[in-house]
This record gives sequence, structure tokens and C-alpha cells, in this order.
Amino acid sequence: MNVVPRPPPLVLFIQNHARVEIVFEYLRSAGLRVAQTLNDREMLATVLRVVPDLIVLDFNGTGDTAERLKADSRTMSFRSSRWPKWPTAVKTGCC
Repeated sequence: MNVVPRPPPLVLFIQNHARVEIVFEYLRSAGLRVAQTLNDREMLATVLRVVPDLIVLDFNGTGDTAERLKADSRTMSFRSSRWPKWPTAVKTGCC
């Protein structure tokens, strides 16, 4: 039986202003992959392109980012196949 190894989990940061390079380096050193989108205008395209395992939102945002992700019909297949629950975490801007 051939087993194809799965790549390490991918963490996507959606944030506008916080500098989180130290967090990125820490996660990479722990064996995770990291991606980033700097604004909400590009976030949906980025989510659809990279299909992250976890999304980290900027708590200082308007609060509608997660709702927009949930409401978009193009992300429905993610929820049923890869994401049984939404892979969302919140960071506070303390980083």
C-alpha cells in the first residue's frame, strides 16, 4: 500500500496591520506552513486559492470577515469535505 504523505497544516493569517513575522517564524519552526493576506478585499480569493487548515483573523477588524467567509457559496464545499467546522481562530493584536 502506497501512502502519500499529507503536507504540513497551513495557517492563513487575515490581518491588516499587525506585524506577525515572529509568529510566522515560530509556526514555521514547528513544522507548519504559513500564508498571509493583508486585507479583506483579497481574503476570499486567498482562501479559495490556498484552502488553509486554520484561519487566524485580526481581532481589530470590523468583525464581518468570518461572516463573509461563511456566507460565500464557493466555500460550501470546504465545510462539507475538508472543514467539518470552520477553521477559525482570533488573534488580538498583541503580537
